Amino acid sequence: MYFAGYCEYRQAMRDFKISRVKKYEILEERFEKRNAPDLEEYMENCFGIFKGEELSIKLEIKYPVAQIVKEKIWVENQTIEELDDGDAILFKAKVRGMVEVKSWILSMGSDVKVIKPEHLKNEILKEAKILLENYK
Repeated sequence: MYFAGYCEYRQAMRDFKISRVKKYEILEERFEKRNAPDLEEYMENCFGIFKGEELSIKLEIKYPVAQIVKEKIWVENQTIEELDDGDAILFKAKVRGMVEVKSWILSMGSDVKVIKPEHLKNEILKEAKILLENYK
């Protein structure tokens, strides 16, 4: 689990992993909420804790994984379209967090196909080639 907060050391919003917190102290001191960062804006379209470039993704996802994907809101802007055969969906969304998006796609195995963007498709292909080499 993580929490997002303002880091005085880095002077910016950061994500903190709770299990890494070694010590904390509850202070009586209170802080005025001035120019507080907008948490929703900070987390907008994030697929997890990693931020970065926003991608417009389009995935074709087959059954049974399609059923799992349909049952969850991954990001607020997602759209899911049932394909003609009823066993597959087209998942479209704007997302941030390439590391976690790639991991999510790879977790679906052969039940997913990246339609766009091309550079994400190439990243998945590169990972698949490495996986294949690992098992030779």
